[in-house]
Amino acid sequence: MENLRNKYRDTLSNLQDVLAKTIDEVDKAASRQLEPLCSKLSLRTPLIRPEDVQKCVLSQWSEWSKPQGFGQIKRTREIKINGCGCPDESELVQTVDISKYTIDNSSVADQFQGEFLTNGSNPNLPRDILIVLDSSGSIFDKDFELMKDGLEIMIDLFCGGFGPDKSNNRMAIIQFATNVTIIHEFSDNQDPRTLKEKVRKLRHYAGNTCTGDAMDVAARDIFNSVNGMRDYTVKDTLLVTDGQSNCGIDLHYTVSTFLQKKSKVWALGVGLATSPAAKKEVESVVTDRNAKHIFSLAQFTDFKAMIDNIKSRSTTDPCQKIELQ
Repeated sequence: MENLRNKYRDTLSNLQDVLAKTIDEVDKAASRQLEPLCSKLSLRTPLIRPEDVQKCVLSQWSEWSKPQGFGQIKRTREIKINGCGCPDESELVQTVDISKYTIDNSSVADQFQGEFLTNGSNPNLPRDILIVLDSSGSIFDKDFELMKDGLEIMIDLFCGGFGPDKSNNRMAIIQFATNVTIIHEFSDNQDPRTLKEKVRKLRHYAGNTCTGDAMDVAARDIFNSVNGMRDYTVKDTLLVTDGQSNCGIDLHYTVSTFLQKKSKVWALGVGLATSPAAKKEVESVVTDRNAKHIFSLAQFTDFKAMIDNIKSRSTTDPCQKIELQ
């Protein structure tokens, strides 16, 4: 038995020597072929010697981000030298859910102002902005009034303002429940006083939540040059909703097939953090499925409070001047 063990040990040692010698004799292409093997083996394994391979080098983890979307914080790291033992891309990002987003314990106001109101992605271009308002029965009358109050104040907070000039922003408004109504188009009067008057006159519909139908009207009718959409502007759609769609055409299909090709899509979800299905739906329709395009609040009083908060601390103008060539 001892002789058999010795014979097996010698044979295994010879096989390792042959493999190591083969690696020494081949060119760099062979090293690339060994990468999948390399990533699964320890450098202590005699089949892969330290001098034959480059060890993976990773950066330190970044600082945790501020909360985004439905209260997620994120940190990342990078591969500095790609070599043996490097992790998959999924292991380069860590995300933690810190629960619901409120005006007091999150940066939602900073996010809403920095990402949406000031148009951080293209601060030098005018915008065609569509507001899509949920008016379904799950929203109480008093909450709908809070939504209106917040929107009326918000009109004055957009960088660039609203007006008839080429460098001005334009606003359109859709209200929906079981049915969809176009309240204001880009071709309509863009004086801020007119926009505010339209908002004040809104009446709560009640009914179902046919969000897909509203987004279909947005894609086909609102973002249409016949109705005032301009070809040189940034297009943004903000969906303000408190729940999951429950009627009409498929929301995800409509947004991904039609609306996303014309406009960036944002969502302000109120009270959605406790509904996994509603959260998943909103996450699936915002642009790039990116949490920075989602603003989440616990209740409509928080929406009004958030807008008041932004207005009160806007002592200096954070906007860049819009200059068209």
